[in-house]
Amino acid sequence: MTDAGAHQAQIDALWNFDDPIASEGRFRAAADAADLTDRPILLTQLARALGLQGRYDEAARLLDLQVEEVLVLSTGVIGVSLDAQVVSRGIIAAS
Repeated sequence: MTDAGAHQAQIDALWNFDDPIASEGRFRAAADAADLTDRPILLTQLARALGLQGRYDEAARLLDLQVEEVLVLSTGVIGVSLDAQVVSRGIIAAS
C-alpha cells in the first residue's frame, strides 16, 4: 500500500477507540501480515492502542525494538531510530 489515503482508510477500519484491546488485536494481525513498507505504520498504531490501555512501557518497547528494526530493514540504513519520548493517553511523540 503506497497511497496515503489508502493507509488512512486501513487504519480507520482497524481502529475502535472505545475498544483499544480489540484494536490491538486487529493491528497486531495486520502488522504480522504486512510487508516492510506498511508494517511500521501499523506498529505505531499498535503502540497507540497499547498506550490507550495504559501499557506505556510495552508501547515504548514496541517502538524502540520492532519499529526501529523494521525501519532499518526497509530503508537499508543502519542507525535509523525512533525514540519514543512520551507515551501517554494513547498519544506517542517521537523524535
